[in-house]
Amino acid sequence: MIILFILFILFILLYILTKKNIYEKYNDVEKYYNNNTTINNIIDNNYFGKNTWHTPLKFNINNTTIDENNFMFDISNLKSKKNPIIIDYGCGLGTFLSFIETKYSTYSKQYKLYGVNISNKQINIAKSLVSKNINFIKSNGNNIDLKKNTCDIIFSQEAIVHHPEKKKLFTEFYRLLKNDGSLIIQDWFLFDIHKASYTNNDYKTYLEPLNTYLKYLHDIGFKCSVFTPIKTNIINDNELNLGFTNYVIKCNKM
Repeated sequence: MIILFILFILFILLYILTKKNIYEKYNDVEKYYNNNTTINNIIDNNYFGKNTWHTPLKFNINNTTIDENNFMFDISNLKSKKNPIIIDYGCGLGTFLSFIETKYSTYSKQYKLYGVNISNKQINIAKSLVSKNINFIKSNGNNIDLKKNTCDIIFSQEAIVHHPEKKKLFTEFYRLLKNDGSLIIQDWFLFDIHKASYTNNDYKTYLEPLNTYLKYLHDIGFKCSVFTPIKTNIINDNELNLGFTNYVIKCNKM
């Protein structure tokens, strides 16, 4: 009995320490996104085109080069949706949502746009930059305050990499999406574990390989396709020196 009691106590302590560690990771990410330097970098990238992190990805479609935003819009088939509900997870200052609003409004004026962000500071700035049609939700993504089976498309650009519990996040996305809904991800993926520590420490990322993402998504019930961007010197440099690379994943709820 004494041994069982000791094992029970050890189990409880391990559970508490694990939960504390996860909480600290979310807290670190929130602090990173509330940091003025991070916010200024986002502004420089999205509004002044300084490409602090990297130049936008490009894709080759039918021998035509297309930029990342238009590529993600096209593969989402959003223009065929009626009165869609659209989420951008890790929305930053709302620039991609503004792009979606401008693009989709040429097809229809009926839509709902939601930006999900862990940072209240970024949300408050975003509200002053984007149209009043865009709504914002403060959340780390695990419990998004929307009803299940209501969303048509969930987009995410270079945000899931910062989430320490990706399978839990994907499960929440699955809950939110309609049965014919889609999840479109553009993210950093672990390419070389020996070179990734700099990226993890500096940018509060939790890099995982592409195959790990795909396994999580498949186990939850998504059917996925992977798209590889056109290789550039910057992507090659990231792979060789920082240990990560980029892909786009389209996931259909099955």
